[in-house]
Amino acid sequence: GSKAETIQLELLDASGKQLVINHGLDSGSDPLIAFLPKQDGEFIARVSETTLEGSADHAYRLTITTQAYITGWWPLSVPVNKDTMVELVGHELHGAKVKVHPTKAGKLTLPEIAAATRFREVPAVLATEMNEQLEHEPNDEPAQAQPITVPTSINGRLFVPGKAQASDSDVYAFDAKAGDEWMIETMAAQSMAPTDTRLEVLNADGSPVERLRVQAIRSSWNNFRSVDADNQDIRLENYTETGLNEFVYFNGDIMKTFRLPRGPDGGFFFYTSNGKRRAYFDTTATAHPLEEPCYVVEPLKAGEAPLPNGLPVISIPFANDDDGLRKLGRDSRLHFTAPASAKYLIRVTDSRGWSGERFAYRLVVRKPVPDFAVKLSGENMSIGAGSAMGFSLRADRMDDFEEPITVTIEGLPQGWIASSPIVIERGHTLASGSLYAEPNATA
Repeated sequence: GSKAETIQLELLDASGKQLVINHGLDSGSDPLIAFLPKQDGEFIARVSETTLEGSADHAYRLTITTQAYITGWWPLSVPVNKDTMVELVGHELHGAKVKVHPTKAGKLTLPEIAAATRFREVPAVLATEMNEQLEHEPNDEPAQAQPITVPTSINGRLFVPGKAQASDSDVYAFDAKAGDEWMIETMAAQSMAPTDTRLEVLNADGSPVERLRVQAIRSSWNNFRSVDADNQDIRLENYTETGLNEFVYFNGDIMKTFRLPRGPDGGFFFYTSNGKRRAYFDTTATAHPLEEPCYVVEPLKAGEAPLPNGLPVISIPFANDDDGLRKLGRDSRLHFTAPASAKYLIRVTDSRGWSGERFAYRLVVRKPVPDFAVKLSGENMSIGAGSAMGFSLRADRMDDFEEPITVTIEGLPQGWIASSPIVIERGHTLASGSLYAEPNATA
């Protein structure tokens, strides 16, 4: 809760020479330095704010210790009613492991961690009733793919023992029949691991599996400002040629128009999910600089010949860095439909090419269960007789459920009237209504 949000920590020798500097154990977190002196001596720890700000509210706590320090653990999930050894990762742990035996599904805090041991996050694993497997190296290449039987959950690590800085990839092979649908997703950031997973579905020879092709029908570009991956407001050149509910392709990121510009100084609003700009066809929402070109595109049906309009036809593979529905943070998610009966490969990498003992992940391959849940915002309102108040309904759409959701409100007391039915339209997550109390309404 301190205002000191961009602290840097330095370790200096007695002469003031900088030995180590750190801005955070992980992106956005507080600094941590693990240091092994090569000789006895005096050292200096310097704490500063990278923005050069300071106040009485810029508080911090500095700890210097030789205690064991946990920075990660593996596996991230374990089966119920079985003994599983969980390896602790960090400093001065000397290969420590903790045995767990969960009796029910859910989050399980690791027991038996010594009181003197420090950690940033309370170590915990997810206990499940799924078939929980472990990754086995070597499985870096398609020819070395680890066979798996789906549905399943696999706990892996992007880690090459003895080569801490080496980039790693893990490849798994499974069989699917034509038309089979599978949800393929990772759980890493959700379990406090630093891994930023990237998922790909490949053919047995390692080539990408094409999800679909899109035909460019008009060209444009970002004409006002750079936008980040969350921004839903983007100004496009030739905006009068683009309509509602059209797909726009920006360098691998496919978005969909939701609201037209309200004049030359306005931008398109694109569909959002979880408060961030949504990416369609399991593409990944990314940042786009000023004047980056884009295309209005239409999906082509299987075998459909593209129009000879001089604009590109773009192949979209089964690949994802961050979940297009923006629910999983840095974790990845693919809705895979097998185009033919064959063996397919799933490749897991870190999008930055990073690896290490802490770079754990859980890979889940399961059948999709399209569903939704609706939450009411505005319950427990106090409404005066003869007046009204608004409320909203927010839908949580699961496993690509896109259909309209109709909500009816029934059984109101005498004198009360509510907007009903209310339809949360196809692909949308929000709809609003009003609740009226007539002058003679029942209190």
